Amino acid sequence: MRRREIPAFTLKLSDLKEYEQAKQEKLDKKSCQTDKQPKAATSSQQARKLPPNVHSFN
Repeated sequence: MRRREIPAFTLKLSDLKEYEQAKQEKLDKKSCQTDKQPKAATSSQQARKLPPNVHSFN
């Protein structure tokens, strides 16, 4: 790309601070929601239960 084809962006420090603050609030809100809800194990993560007549080798 030629230099004249590259668009110039100017950002104010206040814009960056607002972005970082919104990003942090979103992460905080997401972490609060996951703390309140029990984590559901996926089928690959669930412990497999053996039938009563089968003994584990552990």
